[in-house]
Amino acid sequence: GTPITGKDLLYSLEVLKAAPEKAVYKNCLSNILSYELVDEYNVKVSFVQSFGGQNYMFCFPIIPEHFYKNAKVVTDVLGDGFYKLADFSDKKVLKLSVSENAFGKKPYIENIEAIVSSDVETDLNSFEQGLTDVVSASISDWSKYLNSKEVTATEQPTTYFDFIGFNFKNEALKDLKLRPAIAMSIDKTKILNDVYLNHGSIVNAPIDASSWLYESQTKNYGFDLEAAKNLIAGVDVSKLRLKILVNSENDERVRIANILKENLTSMGLNVVVDDTSFTQYQEQLTAGAFDLVVGGFNLSTMPELTFAFGKNTEGTAQNYFSYADPEMDELLALSFNASNETAYKKANSDLQKFFAEELPCIGLVFRKTVILSDKKVFGEIEPTLGNPYSGFENWFIVDSENEPSTTN
Repeated sequence: GTPITGKDLLYSLEVLKAAPEKAVYKNCLSNILSYELVDEYNVKVSFVQSFGGQNYMFCFPIIPEHFYKNAKVVTDVLGDGFYKLADFSDKKVLKLSVSENAFGKKPYIENIEAIVSSDVETDLNSFEQGLTDVVSASISDWSKYLNSKEVTATEQPTTYFDFIGFNFKNEALKDLKLRPAIAMSIDKTKILNDVYLNHGSIVNAPIDASSWLYESQTKNYGFDLEAAKNLIAGVDVSKLRLKILVNSENDERVRIANILKENLTSMGLNVVVDDTSFTQYQEQLTAGAFDLVVGGFNLSTMPELTFAFGKNTEGTAQNYFSYADPEMDELLALSFNASNETAYKKANSDLQKFFAEELPCIGLVFRKTVILSDKKVFGEIEPTLGNPYSGFENWFIVDSENEPSTTN
């Protein structure tokens, strides 16, 4: 019932500043130099440096000063969300109930029990036993429920980017004929359908189609083995032996590696697959003991790709691929230092176009996970990137026993 003011934002910033390093939102202050109250509803924030992703850094809750400032032990939580904290006394089950102060419409489901578990396997077991109604699952877990009439599966985009990487210490792979030829030897559509069971989105650069920064007008090396052969017709590949590194525990990656080997072999290249344990995979990747690698990055929702394709302060490559290019460095810097939203979007558009043309690695897909829900859960189940429960206020429960509406 009280207005949110500039003092509340200032107080929130102070609380974050004093919070321990492991606090969830602590990193949101990493680029903030200072802040001051301008008037009742405005706070002036000064930054350490220009940073294109700064808007993402403001995604932290506002803490009402009048409610928390003098509290020694907070037994209640004040906010304008759909639900309020009902109980979390045993630290095993978080109980929520509809809030009278909710901003917007009142949700249909009145009570929620969020069960705290130790791992994903426990989550899935609880779901299978009917102890929970909703759970997040991977592609492999998804396949168990493909023909089930008791379970509804809804896709959710993720930040898991799968790729085929090059080791640029191999002089042959610096050739702008060989890399495109390898790209044309990959049938991404077939891989999406057969390997990922169509649970992903094909990309040419490491920004997913669900992102507002996604650039659709990028160069696409379509699957064409004959064109690939013609492209390397003038390249001496007789002495070239390529090793594809892949970790054996990941079935999807192993299948991709073998598909790639088969197609490259048909083009006359000498290729072997080195499928090894994840520990050895990491060691070889770090040591640069590979030519091609089937891998993946779990990227941030805020694209910052310097770690993967940029150089360090000494001007040398700092990434697994030993890749370095001055134009890439410039584009990465423009994205990082963009001073406004328009400049940030353009910088990321240019970065994606250059990436697809230059091929520092071959983008395959952004994986999708799934939200599995019991058949009694209805409504608009529309998970978004980073939020599996987006639109929860529109969900409702149809219970044959007419019990109070509660979901787990």
